[in-house]
Amino acid sequence: MAETNTSISALALLAEQDPQQLQLRAESLRSLEFAADDSMHDGAFRGVKFPMLERLVLDASDQNEEPASSPHLRILKLKYSVTEQASISPRELIHLAQGLPHAQQLEISGHVQALELESNHMATIAEALPNLRILHLAFECSLTEAALIELGQKCGSEMTDCELWGSYALQNLEGSGVSFPLLLDLVLGKLVPPASGNTDSQAANAARLVKELAPSLSFFDVVAEDSFATLVDTYWRGPA
Repeated sequence: MAETNTSISALALLAEQDPQQLQLRAESLRSLEFAADDSMHDGAFRGVKFPMLERLVLDASDQNEEPASSPHLRILKLKYSVTEQASISPRELIHLAQGLPHAQQLEISGHVQALELESNHMATIAEALPNLRILHLAFECSLTEAALIELGQKCGSEMTDCELWGSYALQNLEGSGVSFPLLLDLVLGKLVPPASGNTDSQAANAARLVKELAPSLSFFDVVAEDSFATLVDTYWRGPA
């Protein structure tokens, strides 16, 4: 029978006392979560396979990402808690996504940046995650509204929660036809207003496009708050 969860310290003790039993235990685990104090046990799981793992919460700063290769993984949360900002490449993100064929939830956050991550990479990432419901890429990157279009075309029909940092000119969604009908939460990094025109009308149009993009949306936020983002939020909360 598969185990739903167990403590990292208990597994580390088992690794020390009986490595063979550790692998047997690992083969039945479905959930694994590394808390802040668990980083000291990082080396205990080198080479250990977790074939039944469905949920993994991991401090990526510890460089212990081996369990992320579990073929049944449905939930993966990676947080970079190091003081110095880490960097990840588009190639690494794509490789990670392609190793998660059954993932429904992918969250990456913390002191990390992927400055070379652009919207064209989103197509490959989304193609690798056909069952995706929740996606949080909460780090500095170069994603734009084109990433929303790619994501919507590949996974939009089933997604319920999305957080993408980057810069978004929402007016460029006009006529795209992309839709997230079940999306309840949307967080974007920054909104980019049109270069000219009336600010109020621009904000009202952006809010309309958000409503068309995600008609079921109950929460909308922008990480980089400014006057334009505030105005868009005001119109989004107002009458349709």
